[in-house]
Amino acid sequence: MSGKSLFLKIFLWFLGVLLLMATVSVVLTQVMISQGILLSGREGILTNAVRNHGATCLEIYEVRGTDALAEATAKIRNETALGLHFFREDGTSLVPFPGDERIRESAFAALKRGESFANRQGLSLVFQRIVSSRGNAYIVVGLLPKRPLFPLIGPNRRVLPVYLAGLACTAGLLCFWLARHIARPVRRLNEVTQAMARGEFSVRVEKDLKNRGDEIGQLGRSFDDMARHVEALLEAQQRLLRDISHELRSPLARLNVALALARQRAGAEVQGALARIEKEAEALNELIGQLLSLARVEADLGRILTAPEDLVALVREVVADADFEARACGCTVRFEAFGALPPLLLNADLVRSAVENVVRNALRHTAPGTEVKVAVLSLVENGGRWGLVRIRDHGPGVPEEELENLFRPFYRLDASRGRESGGVGLGLAIARRAVQLHGGRIDATNVRGGGLCVELRFPEGSEGLDGTSSGQTDE
Repeated sequence: MSGKSLFLKIFLWFLGVLLLMATVSVVLTQVMISQGILLSGREGILTNAVRNHGATCLEIYEVRGTDALAEATAKIRNETALGLHFFREDGTSLVPFPGDERIRESAFAALKRGESFANRQGLSLVFQRIVSSRGNAYIVVGLLPKRPLFPLIGPNRRVLPVYLAGLACTAGLLCFWLARHIARPVRRLNEVTQAMARGEFSVRVEKDLKNRGDEIGQLGRSFDDMARHVEALLEAQQRLLRDISHELRSPLARLNVALALARQRAGAEVQGALARIEKEAEALNELIGQLLSLARVEADLGRILTAPEDLVALVREVVADADFEARACGCTVRFEAFGALPPLLLNADLVRSAVENVVRNALRHTAPGTEVKVAVLSLVENGGRWGLVRIRDHGPGVPEEELENLFRPFYRLDASRGRESGGVGLGLAIARRAVQLHGGRIDATNVRGGGLCVELRFPEGSEGLDGTSSGQTDE
């Protein structure tokens, strides 16, 4: 499982928080008990033990004397670790011990404050005023060593590992369930999103996921609404494209027939006007064709069919056709290939269209009698390998601030690259989208000495593709 997965992150965070809370809770509890801030539950037991043992020892003292009392308290200390100290109300110790003075001061001060329990330097102290059967009053102080701060770390080394293993297993199972409960539906939503990104617009979120009553269920329902809306929009767009193709192309075809008939019947004085009408009709026909091409490419949204293709051979075919047309205008198109390229996963039609649009754009603007250079080479950049198509003309170039706008639909410069040079401003936009669908990019730069250089990069491998599918959009 990837270290970046949402499930692993949630699991580790939950587990860490639970273990941290358990550790802090145990440590704080033990510290507060040791400082007397929090009662441990031993106070009542210890108080009863001091009262019972103290009453018994005082009976022994009043009957048998000091030595018998010392013997009885020593026996209790050996058996229970409970130390007992006895004082008369005037402060006299019945069995003197080292440190009796400090114990007496603590006892009398605590009783004066109404306290019967205290913690002092690793000891728990209980103070009791006990009246013997003969009616004599005594102050009894019981001392018991405190429990260690971490009682699990004791002589039995097996206790701590078992405790930690039980805690880790319990916390791990709980965190695993919580992380799975959150991450699993997110992963399923991601799978549906990826399917939609591949062009499967009919995909929908599973019913049990949408039936959830939380935010994830709301997200699933919202995604389905969005998917239905996008699918409906794309279907409407495809219908609109077909209608445009039929409704605009048919009148243009009839217009061309009418023009041919008009030429046959008209005199020389109107031939110029008819030629102008024919030119504008051809421009309109080209505009419609490029609009349909751009709309079709934009609607693909990554749903392109790819296969291993020879980029050099594809570009060479485009250059051969372009050079034939360029010679009629006194220009040439020269092709160069540098090094061998492995087959690339490409859609041949889209790549051919992209290169052809850029080459035609270069031919429109290169100076008469010059050549357009087209080169294909392999490029290593930013840790990746690219198939690079470089197209350079000898035209006036483009102002630096306008370079980024070249690939916008219908964009034309007012000066050198205007309507008079031909084109409708869609060729480079079509080329950019075709390259982007392959996971590549297209850039334009001015060349020193004049001219524009356009570079089309195609990744060598499938990792750069937006996605593939078994279907392709019809025109």
